[in-house]
Amino acid sequence: MRSTMSDLSRPPVWLSYAMIGALLIALAALPYGYYQFLRLIVTAYCAYMAFWHFQIKPGFFAWVYAAAAIKYNPIFVITMERDTHAIFNIATAILILLEMTEARESFLRPKKR
Repeated sequence: MRSTMSDLSRPPVWLSYAMIGALLIALAALPYGYYQFLRLIVTAYCAYMAFWHFQIKPGFFAWVYAAAAIKYNPIFVITMERDTHAIFNIATAILILLEMTEARESFLRPKKR
């Protein structure tokens, strides 16, 4: 069954904030299991958001979320130094926050022409 535009919904706001929190918590020195869990949840979130943007409004956020999903995927791990991962975690948290505000403004309150 093919989804229509009305079937697709954004994740709830609390989930977006939870993703931001999880990414920022990862800046601390935690057991490796947390980072594996982080890969799973961030990949799922970013893949869904990329799909959502490609279906609703293709553009910058669609491609950036797709790249983030590839970067965080738990199957083909992209290894980096801990500091580099920290930079990606902060950048992804900022991406989610920016996208939340931009998307919610443009989709929930369309500009009047």
